[in-house]
Amino acid sequence: MYKQSFFIVLVFVLNGSSIIALISWKFYDIESTAIYNNFKNDVDIKAASIVREITLNFEALHNLKVLFDHSKHPTSTEFKRVTKNILDRHNSIQALEWIPRVSNHERELYENIRQQEYPEFEITERNKHDTMIRAQNLTEYYPVYYVEPLAGNETAF
Repeated sequence: MYKQSFFIVLVFVLNGSSIIALISWKFYDIESTAIYNNFKNDVDIKAASIVREITLNFEALHNLKVLFDHSKHPTSTEFKRVTKNILDRHNSIQALEWIPRVSNHERELYENIRQQEYPEFEITERNKHDTMIRAQNLTEYYPVYYVEPLAGNETAF
């Protein structure tokens, strides 16, 4: 009888342990799935937010494109007017710039036009000491010609 009682107790202990192990595993699986789903939802929300922000910023650039559809070389006043409207509606944009492709034979013309508003303007580059100097003679340049707002973005200009 002692062996039979021991066997019954052993069966109950093993069954109980098995049931507890299965329940624990199921709770672990449920919790892991919940954590995964929460993480996935957070990532999806962040990704959608990033896509929305990029789309809005491209819409802003598309509005700026209209200015260049009408003129190869818009004036600084036109650029300032259009970018002000864009920047007022899109506070996530720090600055808008126009960086034209300037050939070496156009360099003096571009510098002279810009110097009418900013007498110190010239096409520059960084030297090996990380200071700005007049750019060497190259076949073409990509200067920051217009930047709005200028305040806070003087280094780019």
